[in-house]
Amino acid sequence: MFTSSEWNLSIWASRVESKRVADIVEDQSFWTGVEMVSKATMSLVHALELIFEAEKPLVGHIYETMDQVKERIKEDLKYSSDFFCDDEVYLGLMCCIAQMVRAPSIQDVINTQLKEYVRVEGSFKEGSSIGQRNTPPAMWWSSYGKQCPELQRFAIRILSQNCDGASRYGLKRTLAEKLVIKGRSPIE
Repeated sequence: MFTSSEWNLSIWASRVESKRVADIVEDQSFWTGVEMVSKATMSLVHALELIFEAEKPLVGHIYETMDQVKERIKEDLKYSSDFFCDDEVYLGLMCCIAQMVRAPSIQDVINTQLKEYVRVEGSFKEGSSIGQRNTPPAMWWSSYGKQCPELQRFAIRILSQNCDGASRYGLKRTLAEKLVIKGRSPIE
């Protein structure tokens, strides 16, 4: 567009702002960035479509969909595989444990068992094999979480909820959740 004779003869071609835009668009790094943003965005839009199609999507379904998106983005954008724990995710998990498990002694047990899960020990090691990655999350916890019954119950409880579970436990709705319920009553 910016190299065409039609553009060069227009009044826009001589403006400073137009020249800056032309320089940006002609720079290869701009198009590399556009490609990266497009890949990440399309994966997220696809996930929102899948979640929105469900009548009342279960948290496990949303989790699995978002996990697939994360893997797709990591693959598309060549992110490092050493990423493990995000502070925001960890804080959200701790808030969920505090809100949903009232007994401090059980909270402590869950936190201890969570360390076993993070270190991929015992049956968690068996459940981390490639063949088990396509198992729905609640079913995975039923099969491989038996050695940590408190964590297993907590995980299945979280993963089996509808999206309205967040409001039930006084948790704030995320932007993604607001997009999913667009057109629905917030009580749904």
